[in-house]
Amino acid sequence: MLCASGAGTDRSIERESAVRTSKVFAIAGFFFLAGAGFALPARAEDETAPPLTLEMTLEGAEDETARRDEDPAPLRLEYPQQPKQRQPAPHGPQQPFIDWAHLEVNLFAGLTLFSGDFDADPTWCAGLQVRVPVPGLPLQKWGVFAEAIFSNIDRDLGALYSNTSANFFCVAGGADFTFVKNDSMFLRGQGGLLFASFGNVDGVDNGAGALLGLSGGVYWIRKNNQLSVTYNPQFTWDTNDWIMFHTVGLNIDF
Repeated sequence: MLCASGAGTDRSIERESAVRTSKVFAIAGFFFLAGAGFALPARAEDETAPPLTLEMTLEGAEDETARRDEDPAPLRLEYPQQPKQRQPAPHGPQQPFIDWAHLEVNLFAGLTLFSGDFDADPTWCAGLQVRVPVPGLPLQKWGVFAEAIFSNIDRDLGALYSNTSANFFCVAGGADFTFVKNDSMFLRGQGGLLFASFGNVDGVDNGAGALLGLSGGVYWIRKNNQLSVTYNPQFTWDTNDWIMFHTVGLNIDF
């Protein structure tokens, strides 16, 4: 029994040793296979990654080329920028030398006075005056005018003279200068020449004389100079006699 028992004990020991050895190899094989399993996918991934990346890059380039062919970008032509030149300052509208757009017409009537040598009483007068500004002259306050005056003369010469009364006319022209002009009024000085024709009135000769006048006006509507009421005394004379006109008129600025 003891021998038999001893042999069984030895076998048990050998069996346990074999089992331990198997377990050791099994554990070692497990770890080897596990390490190999982790290493192989990583290597395979490293080996297959470049072809995949290259293939994706080529496909992206083909897609970008196709997109550009379908929707080409507009062609831009760039020109070199020229240096900016300073533009001259804009000027307002240039005024004409004679401003025909502001032609004025004055219809007037009033009183005629004669010097003592005429032996004539004061009488009526009426007429027409035309004026145009001349901004082309210095100060831009000058103007020129022309007028026609109709009146009557009745001389007190006694019974010895038969032609003592008649209508006469005068024509005059000259220049004026505007002293004052605002939204309400204007005031101008006048200078020129006047020619008078008395017809066949006894003792009176036709002739010319210097003319001075002062023309003032008040605008009918404030800040509107198209219509004004005027007063225009004028004085004409030669070496011996004189005539004076006092007139009130209606001035229209066209």
